[in-house]
Amino acid sequence: MRFRNIILINLIIITSFSFARTLILPSEPNIRYFGRIDCRRADNYRFDWPGISIEAMFEGTSCAIQMNGAGEQFNVFIDDQPVKIIKTDSAMYKVYDLASGLKDTVHRLLITKRFAHKNAVSEFKGIILDSGKTLLQHSSRPRYRIEFIGASTLNGFGNEASTLRCNSEIVSNTSNCYDSYGPVAARLLDAEYTVIALSSKGIVRNWASPYVKSFETFPDFYNRTLLNESELTWDYNKWIPHIVVVNLGTNDFSTKPHPPSILFKNYYWAFLQFIYQIYPEVEIICLTSDKEPLRSLISDIVRQEKAEGNERIHFFDYDPIPTHERGCDWHPNTVAHRKIARKLADKMEPILKRKLKNAE
Repeated sequence: MRFRNIILINLIIITSFSFARTLILPSEPNIRYFGRIDCRRADNYRFDWPGISIEAMFEGTSCAIQMNGAGEQFNVFIDDQPVKIIKTDSAMYKVYDLASGLKDTVHRLLITKRFAHKNAVSEFKGIILDSGKTLLQHSSRPRYRIEFIGASTLNGFGNEASTLRCNSEIVSNTSNCYDSYGPVAARLLDAEYTVIALSSKGIVRNWASPYVKSFETFPDFYNRTLLNESELTWDYNKWIPHIVVVNLGTNDFSTKPHPPSILFKNYYWAFLQFIYQIYPEVEIICLTSDKEPLRSLISDIVRQEKAEGNERIHFFDYDPIPTHERGCDWHPNTVAHRKIARKLADKMEPILKRKLKNAE
């Protein structure tokens, strides 16, 4: 009965909007997506990885979306200005008004997924505009493509928080992947990007595991279109990056027992080889903090790869982060993320320019 009532309410909402406004389905070609999306149904796009972006150029004075956000939160930008954060309901489709009273002209809409929670798959039903208005074609896509792989830091865990100790509510409200180092670095380079980030997961050992080898580590999730569904495998030919940035290993060594060095190096190396297998021409940047033994282990792996003739692998470590630049549970705050992003962008820029020049 409850499910039937939800459907009825949903139909009433759609019907009421149809008289005065226009619903544009998610499959509309003029809606641009960044990140892994389940596009099997033209009227219902599904996603759950952090940092997913939805972009559109729309006409008119107002804009809304219809979605089941699964309790997740989303940034909304109109004409490159932040206008609100949507905190979605967890169990129903709903219309969310994004902007009204705008000048009757063309506007740019950007929606980004702030964080990724377990068991939360969002479903996007489309964009709602003023009656008779439509979406316009985007300019060409950015030249550069970067894939960022990581854990909670890349996820933006607690990066807007002003305290080190956070409960789950504070974490949910202050985690913003859009302002983590990956998306920030991509924007500095005017690059298209995707984020594959999963908090608490390691290469060999997950955070706080009592064992040196964990079940379901990060590589077990990497091939999924949806983080929370194992059945749908991602098609790597859909979007091929120029650079993949890998920031994994912090969770392996954050608590004890630490995995044996040789075990970690073997699994980390194997994951790199898988990336080269699916993206044969890609450049890989192995990113880490200053923390030991992780820094030395990853540096050794990169050094060995270079010694064996691999010129498409690079090492990048960021500077120690002071306490006043940390958010929830000692994760970097947005100030620290911007500093990491600036140096990472400087590292990536000549690599990207060289790749595009060689491709000409």
